[in-house]
Amino acid sequence: MADFSINVKIGGVEQSVSTIAQIEAALRATREELKGVEIGSAAFEELGRQAGNLQRELQNSFKEVVNFDKSIAQLGESVSRIGSS
Repeated sequence: MADFSINVKIGGVEQSVSTIAQIEAALRATREELKGVEIGSAAFEELGRQAGNLQRELQNSFKEVVNFDKSIAQLGESVSRIGSS
C-alpha cells in the first residue's frame, strides 16, 4: 500500500487526509466553507483551489480502482485460458 496524504485547511485548521472517505469529507467541508466567504476574496480563491485539488484526487482515486479492477479481471481471464488449455 502506498503512503499518500493531502494537506488541506478546513475551518482554519491544517489537516492531512489519506483515504477516499476523508477526501470526500474534506471536499464537502471545503464546499460548505466556500459558501460563507466573499466571492473574489483570497479565502475564496484558496478554498476554490483546494476544492479543485480534492475533486481531482477523488477522480484519480476512482480511476485507479477501476484500472485495478480491470487488471484483476484480465489476469483472471488469462489464468482461466491457461487452465483450460
